[in-house]
Order: sequence, then structure tokens, then C-alpha cells
Amino acid sequence: MSTFQVVTPNDLSVATKSLESKFQELMDIVVKEKSTKSNEETFLTKEETSKLLRCSIPTVNRRVSQGILSAYKIKGDTVKTAVRFKKSDVLNLFTPSSYDTIK
Repeated sequence: MSTFQVVTPNDLSVATKSLESKFQELMDIVVKEKSTKSNEETFLTKEETSKLLRCSIPTVNRRVSQGILSAYKIKGDTVKTAVRFKKSDVLNLFTPSSYDTIK
């Protein structure tokens, strides 16, 4: 046998308010997570940078010396090669181009 449950407009109002509250909590979590991720910067080693750019490490060094790519030294590290690159800087090296500009 099936049973019926009577739902009053007041019950619907309470359920709607509860759902709206839960939805707002979830939206707050999503916004907080996005802002946290956007504030974090990923740094890459020379090896990771060369793999991402699909070029050699000497090419990465050359782009740094030409001022095309910014390198960040780790504070207190005396090793000359201990530099990092912002992933966003590396990705910004890629620019859209048309076929005409390649010729």
C-alpha cells in the first residue's frame, strides 16, 4: 500500500529556506577556494620550465638573459642555478598567432 504525505505551503517555505541556506554556504566555500587558489603562485624549476616550453635549459637561460623570462632566486641559497620561474610568466610566453605572422 502507498501512503501519502500532505505538504503545506509552510512546509515548502521552511524547506526552501533550508535549501537556500545550504546553497549559500556552498557558494561561500567555492568563492573562498577560488580566491585562495588565485592568490597562490606556482613556481617551476629550470627543468620543469624547459619541459613546459619544450626547449633546452640553455634556451631557458638565454631567455632569462634577454629579459624575456623573469627568474626568481631563492633567498639564502648560494647555488647559482637555484632559481624558479612563475608558471604564469612561462605560460604568458605563449601568444596566439595567425598563419601570416609565421611566414
